[in-house]
This record gives sequence, structure tokens and C-alpha cells, in this order.
Amino acid sequence: MRMTNYEVYQIRPSSFWRFIMKIKVKLYTILKKYGDGKIDEDNDLTIQQSLTLQDLISHLGLPEKTVSMSLVNGLVKKIDYRLQEGDEVKFFSYIGGG
Repeated sequence: MRMTNYEVYQIRPSSFWRFIMKIKVKLYTILKKYGDGKIDEDNDLTIQQSLTLQDLISHLGLPEKTVSMSLVNGLVKKIDYRLQEGDEVKFFSYIGGG
């Protein structure tokens, strides 16, 4: 059975929502500016499922060499950690001084 364009359109929006999730992202120090316009005022960010911390860093446009530590739900995680619905991610940068 072949579907009409109208029937395909009716299915597509609901299936789209299965592939996204909401997480919280907090950026500290010089990284804060990279969240402007991407992360809402409640620190919520909607992303596609199966992203890693590395993918999120790229998505936000964070300079990779500037990110010194990544916490997920209060625990230090490696860059290949796969994000899950409801995770709270915090990115910290190196602090320099003289």
C-alpha cells in the first residue's frame, strides 16, 4: 500500500520527536558566550539523541582546547560519553593568570 504525501506528512512530525531529547547545559567562565542563542534561559537545550560530549562541544562551537573539564550529573565524564535525556552537563575552561 502506497501512502499519499498528506499521509506521510501526518506521520513525520511524531516520528521526528522520537529522535530528540532535552538536556541542561551550563557553561562557565569564558565559555558562557558560546551558549548565547543556543541554550535557553533555563539552561535547556534540545538535541538529537545519541550525541556524545564531543558532539555537544562541536554543536555549541566551543573551542575544544579551551574545555578543561566536563561534568555530567555532577560526575567527570570522558569526551565519548553518550548523552541521555535529562542529563545536566557542565563545561569548565582553563583559568589563566599571571
